[in-house]
Amino acid sequence: MTEGTLTMSQRKLVEEILHKFEMSNCKPIATPMTVLCKLSSSDIPKIMEEEQLMKTLPYRQILGSIRYLVSCTHLDLSYSAGFLSRFMHNGRVTHWNALKQTLCYLNTLKT
Repeated sequence: MTEGTLTMSQRKLVEEILHKFEMSNCKPIATPMTVLCKLSSSDIPKIMEEEQLMKTLPYRQILGSIRYLVSCTHLDLSYSAGFLSRFMHNGRVTHWNALKQTLCYLNTLKT
């Protein structure tokens, strides 16, 4: 740390989020979202089983945790958090997988 600078870290919170959502051991990745990630609102669940599955997953809770990180220190997550928030009310398994990728990116922030 250089004299006269202030450094903020939320490493402990990142660790708690990963632990809470059972992603502590995921493989760290370099970006919160891939360029190849093509999601749209037309990707709404078309199968009743998929809709029921999505209701059991903590999609909203994870997004809330990530959005808190964005508001405090991790602006690098702002695009993926905002983009994935569009599907909060009617997400699909593809959206869930994209959110898990963002959690894997968080794993790089622990160090």
